Amino acid sequence: NVFEEFGFSELFEDPYTLKGFLRTYGRIREEFKNVGMEYLLDSPQAMKDFLAKYLSGQTELQDLQALREKLALLEAALAKSNKDLEAARTELASVKTELAAYKEICPTLDELKKMKEEAG
Repeated sequence: NVFEEFGFSELFEDPYTLKGFLRTYGRIREEFKNVGMEYLLDSPQAMKDFLAKYLSGQTELQDLQALREKLALLEAALAKSNKDLEAARTELASVKTELAAYKEICPTLDELKKMKEEAG
């Protein structure tokens, strides 16, 4: 009767099933006791709250993992941008050095036009 009341009528029909159920329940209870949470098995509301908090934590963990992945992509993009920027700065320095050599010959564009007119 008690088993039927709580939806476990099949346990009463077979003593081996009942023994297996009780053995498993005992092991589960022991594991909860080992981590100081045995009270969860005695309080449906506490178990409900615990599971809700666990599921919320799982969602938060998934969100954090997604942010970590996004951060890794952004860091990779930043590293590439920094590499490209350094290459551009190196090229700029080279071009400035070359331009300085040309300016020694002809300091301004007006002077270059004047030299062209005189030459040609």
